[in-house]
Amino acid sequence: MRLVAHTPTGLSVKNMPVLFLIREAFGLEDDRIVGAPGWVNTDRFDIEAKVGASDISRLKTMTVDQRRLMLRPFLQERFHLEFHYESKVLPVYSLVIGKGGSRMKQFEPPGNPATNGLRYLGRGHLEARGTEMEFVVSVLSQQVGRTVLDKTGLTGKYDFTLEWEPDDAPPMAGNDNGLPVDSAKASIFMALQEQLGLKLEPQKDTISVLVIDHIEAPSEN
Repeated sequence: MRLVAHTPTGLSVKNMPVLFLIREAFGLEDDRIVGAPGWVNTDRFDIEAKVGASDISRLKTMTVDQRRLMLRPFLQERFHLEFHYESKVLPVYSLVIGKGGSRMKQFEPPGNPATNGLRYLGRGHLEARGTEMEFVVSVLSQQVGRTVLDKTGLTGKYDFTLEWEPDDAPPMAGNDNGLPVDSAKASIFMALQEQLGLKLEPQKDTISVLVIDHIEAPSEN
């Protein structure tokens, strides 16, 4: 079982490849991380990272992005990570509004704190409450395996439900609840158009990539 959890005192990682931590630390998908040796995606680690006692109170008030930044010095210290950025022309998807307009519902604050944000409810089922587009494109990038650029011009917060058939799901495979997959579900590309009024358009663009210059597997301790 794989698990990543932000704890009151730091970060707890169970059975995770280092590539996941690099993604988290820099907010990038695999296509924007180059030069990493193969073991960063195959070897798995259990990690307990804790801040000093004097920093625990500050940790409680940090945003997800601020906690993400804390992973970078950890990777540099524990895995001797060295890196630099370059600009490359890569295949990407542009997320645009379809001809019929967006079908996402405008969020009405404060909503429900228990359900606000993005939530996966099984494979191929995503619910959003009060979600900004930067988080939507991040999730889509993970699903399509390619960087998605937000070209919608939408600046608000939105509610929506998106259901699709994952590309790797075999016919009649079970979902996370053990129920049969609905074979009538659309691909994520069609689902975006039909359910949200959005469209993914393939193109090439110059984007910043993270180049791994050096990284080492830590010794056991």
